[in-house]
Amino acid sequence: VMTQALVMAKAFGALQAKMLDHACAELKATLGDAETLARTDSAADAVALQAKAVRRSYESYAEHLKELARIASRALAKD
Repeated sequence: VMTQALVMAKAFGALQAKMLDHACAELKATLGDAETLARTDSAADAVALQAKAVRRSYESYAEHLKELARIASRALAKD
């Protein structure tokens, strides 16, 4: 029972660390996107930048969810 609790606590900590890492990386990327957008004078460029930012964010989030699933699967496999 104690081993199970330790494994789950480690998995939970790993999940929390990944979520925090992702949040920090997303914040940094979003701020970069906003700075780039603020410097553009073209509406067409602004739309293209926003579309690129949405795609980057979506792909980042999808990869983040896959990583969380891998961590959870490893923890459950040890159980």
